[in-house]
Amino acid sequence: MTIALGARTGTASPGQVLRRDPVLGGLAVLGLALIAWYALDLGDVTLQVTGFWSVQVALDIGFCALCWRLGRLPMASSTGRFWRFILVAGLAFLAGDAAQAVATWHHPVIESTAGGPVQTALLSVGALCCLAAMLTHPTRLAGRQRLRFGLDAATIMAGVSAFAWYLAVDSGSAGSGGLGGRLLSVGLMLACAFSLIKLTLGGNAPFTTLAGILGGLSGGMVGAGAALAPALVDSNRPALSLAARLVPCVLLLAAPRVQELQLRADPYLLGARRRRPYSRLPYAVVAAAHVLLVMALLGGTVNARVWGVVAGVVLTTALVVTRQIVALSDNGRLQERLRHEASHDPLTGLANRSLFERRQGTRDPADRRPPAADIAVLLIDLDGFKEVNDTHGHHVGDALLCAVAERLRAGARAGDTVARLGGDEFAVLLPDTTEDVARQIATRIDASFAEPAVIGGHELTIRASVGVAAGPADDPDAVVRAADAAMYTMKRTRR
Repeated sequence: MTIALGARTGTASPGQVLRRDPVLGGLAVLGLALIAWYALDLGDVTLQVTGFWSVQVALDIGFCALCWRLGRLPMASSTGRFWRFILVAGLAFLAGDAAQAVATWHHPVIESTAGGPVQTALLSVGALCCLAAMLTHPTRLAGRQRLRFGLDAATIMAGVSAFAWYLAVDSGSAGSGGLGGRLLSVGLMLACAFSLIKLTLGGNAPFTTLAGILGGLSGGMVGAGAALAPALVDSNRPALSLAARLVPCVLLLAAPRVQELQLRADPYLLGARRRRPYSRLPYAVVAAAHVLLVMALLGGTVNARVWGVVAGVVLTTALVVTRQIVALSDNGRLQERLRHEASHDPLTGLANRSLFERRQGTRDPADRRPPAADIAVLLIDLDGFKEVNDTHGHHVGDALLCAVAERLRAGARAGDTVARLGGDEFAVLLPDTTEDVARQIATRIDASFAEPAVIGGHELTIRASVGVAAGPADDPDAVVRAADAAMYTMKRTRR
């Protein structure tokens, strides 16, 4: 088969490039022609079988050529490695199909499409190369994303397994000798489905969205065709089994061509894609599995085929429920983290000014203690902090602020609020505290500052001015103003 490779026009949009591409147009015509040929049962068996293998080998050659062209484009090393694996798989498929074609041309019968030992061995090698390409490709998942990915992938695989079981098991023939062979025939579909799910949901797919859809659709059709092939061969229209095997190959050939055209139009397309925080695919699979269950029950007979679908529906539903529970738990953690970040200083972890001011005039709903009659406030301002930043750098200054925060926590009581108001200014809110007790706490904190802080090999002296005030809890602003005035009075006396 001759492949005419179209050139990209500089002014055409990516969609126009795909629509105008002669290779894709030729593949569309070929696919329709194959469907019409075998659906209308044109020609005798010899012509149909020899034509089948001739087209199959030509498609394999085209697939290898397009994968080779795609692998030469500039792309990430992991993406290039993926397509080199696929090229090796395509070469194995070509060798297997060519060997079977040569054997079939001497004895062209419809059963020859089932393959021989040489073709089966080479197709297995190609399938393993495809699986290796997909399973070894790196993802961008970490932490809880891995758990969510695992649940989504398990949901999809359970649904796909239900469909595979339904296709592989004939009603009333669960114990037949052909069951094992048909189940084995859909094994590749399941393995490829899992691998494709990994790449699609992993956030680092080596293919564009459209190329992935074409490849996934082709893989699904190959598995379905393999499961239905025995029934089609035994029917009065055996030629349909040939179409069921060739049409997916046409779609598969289109995948690398589509990706090549899209990457030539936009070389940064793969890196620019944004990963969705969730996927609709697991929910679509659950819905499809329930539809399949309804179809299976319409037969009126509950057998192994139906029970397999029931098991798939139950499992997918359980996995989706688990996924929702995980999502709710993650959302709760996220909301808690956002609340904490909104009310706490990111550097020191202390309460920020907003939380400090809220706690002056309002009570925490979870606090069961009786309202405070009096409050006290300590305002602490570091002396000479600018010189620390100018001399040693801001990283040392930040470390000093964290050291001060730790000493304030250690000096305050369990129910007190320690806050960083901004810059080098701190505050401690003391509920139910008289001025005498507040001064004792201030003295304890001031004493803790007497020990120098060792940061990055530098021994830094902590000097701070502390203002203390106490007053009625119903007028917290007056207490803060008094503490602020006391702090600046102390600062002036130390100069």
